[in-house]
Amino acid sequence: MEKMNRRVFCGTSLLTLPLVSAFAGENKNNVCSDISDPIMDVLADEFAKTTYDGARDGFGSEHFRRYAGHIRILDAHLHAEGTNKKLDKKMDEDDYHLLDPERTVRMTTEYWKKHGILMNEDTLREQISFDMDSYRLIKKAIKKRGGVRSLHESVAEALERKARESETTVFRGGPIVRNGLVMFPAAGNSHQIKPAELILDFHSFIGVDLDCLCKAMAVEGAVLALLCAFGCVPCCVPSAVLLAIEILINSNGACDPTLC
Repeated sequence: MEKMNRRVFCGTSLLTLPLVSAFAGENKNNVCSDISDPIMDVLADEFAKTTYDGARDGFGSEHFRRYAGHIRILDAHLHAEGTNKKLDKKMDEDDYHLLDPERTVRMTTEYWKKHGILMNEDTLREQISFDMDSYRLIKKAIKKRGGVRSLHESVAEALERKARESETTVFRGGPIVRNGLVMFPAAGNSHQIKPAELILDFHSFIGVDLDCLCKAMAVEGAVLALLCAFGCVPCCVPSAVLLAIEILINSNGACDPTLC
């Protein structure tokens, strides 16, 4: 790998989610503060605001519409940066041995804490601790069904359908507001019931169930983080955003990627 300059190194090691042990010598003093992605930082703030509103007052149709918009902004940004194309190429690579869930958990939680969201570390760790076979199969499924743009659009369309179905429904459960911060509950500890009308229909993408669609989102987040670690700075914040959206859907009881 080509030697990265200090600016790129700081962005990949401190901004969000590097997943490989290649950065064992990363800057211990966290002195790098000049790397930013203005578009994705704004999107992260908007995601946090939408989630705060839903956690405080209940999730309704407007929240689902906002989340669909977040996904489409994410996709447009990745497309403009050429990152979607890089992601699709990575779907053919055998990179399972490079994953480092513990580093991912640490970097993800640190990033979102700056945006007022406290991720549950155990839940996040569970979502990104893939076994080798399922990781490879999900990557193949993403590639086979049109690549990551198809994945993004499937998620956005499902969220919009959910918005139309929820015009008179308010969903309470999942994230909560405590001391001015959004907190995600531990997996299995959400107090809500999962009625049939709250299940988002993602069959159109993976062809199995919502559990596998959510797992596909988590896998894409991991691949983005891998690209980030190897110098793709535009991949860093999108990785955090995508994983957060997947965790949100999971925390609301709509999917369980561990069942895929």
